[in-house]
Amino acid sequence: MTVQCGPIRQTLLILFSEAIRSVPGGQLILEASAQAYQVVIAVRASAARGSATGAPPAADPGRLEIAQRLAALSGSELSISAGLDGAAFAARLAIPAARLLSILFVDDNADAQQLFQRCLAGTRYAYFGSRDAEQALALAETASPNVIVLDVMLPHVDGWELLGRLRVHPRTRETPVIVCSILPLEQLAFRLGAAAFVRKPITREMLLSVLDQQVSALAKG
Repeated sequence: MTVQCGPIRQTLLILFSEAIRSVPGGQLILEASAQAYQVVIAVRASAARGSATGAPPAADPGRLEIAQRLAALSGSELSISAGLDGAAFAARLAIPAARLLSILFVDDNADAQQLFQRCLAGTRYAYFGSRDAEQALALAETASPNVIVLDVMLPHVDGWELLGRLRVHPRTRETPVIVCSILPLEQLAFRLGAAAFVRKPITREMLLSVLDQQVSALAKG
């Protein structure tokens, strides 16, 4: 994943202008910190002491939506809040500091997808997901993820059939597939071509460990 500077610059300009507009005469606080695989920029606006009470001017939701889209275009994550710790406006922009490895999660459960996304936050792995087997196959063909994490209990086309398709397709047959299921079918998963198997419920440590193992194997191979 290549970080695009233009969208990041425009995102920050929008955040700065909305923060300043929300606290006329107040204080704008900008903080940046380097983490393992990302740079985090925090923008906070605080009202000046002794300023008139009352609700600050509301941020423009249309401009903030544009900022969200620009951040996503650059491969970054933008979260925006108001009234946090006394701040009239607060935003957090997490920018990838290195090339991220893309992981495709195929699971029809929305809660599971949210868990996977949280597990990858702040790591070298970039999340994208699909809740449908046909869509997942199309994504795997076009986006070329580094690793695929697959649940086998899917509607319409089940995970086993999808695994078979992935193993014979020229664009995906070398992509490691980790079967992640509540069913104790580890041996079947390996016979059908899975690179690894993890049993649900899965923890962040378990997920990152199995991803690290697959990425290390790819690097050696």
